[in-house]
This record gives sequence, C-alpha cells and structure tokens, in this order.
Amino acid sequence: MSAYICTDDTIKAVAIWAHHSRYNSSQPFESIEHDADVLFRWNAESVSYRYHEGSADHEPFKITPRELMKAAAIKAVDMIKVCDSLHYQSCEKDSYAGHPGYNVYQQAKNNAISRLPGMDDAPWGLDFGALA
Repeated sequence: MSAYICTDDTIKAVAIWAHHSRYNSSQPFESIEHDADVLFRWNAESVSYRYHEGSADHEPFKITPRELMKAAAIKAVDMIKVCDSLHYQSCEKDSYAGHPGYNVYQQAKNNAISRLPGMDDAPWGLDFGALA
C-alpha cells in the first residue's frame, strides 16, 4: 500500500462539503479552513507514518468565495470518489478512524451520499415480502 499527500484542492473541497453537511446539525460550527487544516494533518500524519518521515508542513488553508462556488458545483458521486481517495491516502495508522480528520471526511461523504439523485425518494426501510 502506498500513500501520498492529497492536493490542496482535494482537501479544500472535502472540507467545504463537510462544513455544509454540519451546518444544520447539533455539532459545533467550525470554519471550513479549520476543517481543511484538520484534513491535511490527517493525511500528512498517515503519509509520515507510512514512510517513517517527519510530518509535512503546510500554511493554514485559506478558502476563497470562488472555491466555495466551485465546490458547490461538484457532483455528489464525484465528491464521494474524492472522499474515498482522501480516506485511502489517510488510513495508514491503525488509529486513523479516531483522528478528527476522519470525522470531517465522514461528514463530507455523508453529505454527498444524501445528495445523490433519487436519495430523497428512496425507501427508508425494506420489506422483502413487498418486493417484486
């Protein structure tokens, strides 16, 4: 298995989608830029662990209004794949799911899943007896 540092745009997009999925939840509101920093640390710590290197440095993320608009235009299915890519590059440590970055990733992915076409009309549960 290999790992690499994801692009800034990947990290920003996941942070933006996570931020919007949290907007109406009971969790405390955190800034998009903070979420991006958390995601970067999650990814960098995984790469560092994998290759036994020091952790990568990065300037704090800055999100622009244009990036917010571009991220909003990403299709849900594409965001799910982007989330899965970031997850794959950030899961080298056994404790990766306990990192705050995992929560940000999961919120972004859940938001993307909820926006898939047909999701609102899909059944909440199933009854095999009622299926044709």
